[in-house]
Amino acid sequence: MKRVIFLLSILGALLAESCNTQKSLNDVQVQIPFEEHVPYSFEHLTDPAVWITFNTTAEMKEACQLPEVWLKNMTTENLIITCMNYPLLLNYGVYQNNMDGVKAVVNGFNGFQELSRRADAPEKLMSFYKNLQLQDSFDALREKAFIEHNSIFKIGFLELYFAAGYIPSLFEDDICEILKEDVERKLEEKLKKSNVYSLNAINSSLVVNSAIKVNSGNHSFSQVEIDELDEFVKGGGSMSPEKLSNISKILFK
Repeated sequence: MKRVIFLLSILGALLAESCNTQKSLNDVQVQIPFEEHVPYSFEHLTDPAVWITFNTTAEMKEACQLPEVWLKNMTTENLIITCMNYPLLLNYGVYQNNMDGVKAVVNGFNGFQELSRRADAPEKLMSFYKNLQLQDSFDALREKAFIEHNSIFKIGFLELYFAAGYIPSLFEDDICEILKEDVERKLEEKLKKSNVYSLNAINSSLVVNSAIKVNSGNHSFSQVEIDELDEFVKGGGSMSPEKLSNISKILFK
């Protein structure tokens, strides 16, 4: 009987600790008062003294969810900035298939889920993407300001996010043409600076370009070519050099 009581006391302590952890996560979230004209800040979480207390990625995700008052009242511009500042955003890069990584990040953060419901998301996303700058050298890529605000990894994430189809209206009418022009402009810049930007950085532009051409319906591709482009998109650009060369020929024939 004493052993049972002892085990129950341990279980009770573990449950209490679990409740305290949940409460502390909630407290961390709600202590940030809503401000109308600014994006949500994660600095209170990414402070090393706080971040190190999270034991699992699941705990990090839970702590980073946006409080309801911020989620529903932020402007779309600030919501986009908040999403791109999400502390776990760059986790997509650790997946063998970067498209799977993007989907895992998006599906694990309520900010992206809210963004997909905003009617003005396509227009605001286009403006944000257009203003992201590519740099001319490795030194510029390593600058703190660029890493924080215009990281090539963030550009790559956004291109794969577009290609994943979370905002279907991006592939419709005039907005699709704007997206196509902006993507091709960035692709051209990356190719000119191939000594700076890796194949992965170039691939993300090719992936979204493929998604645009297939989903817009404005193309003369054969079914075989469409299937190849679709496979390329689903794979997040991960292909052998031979297949990648064939994709380029299809896109720019």
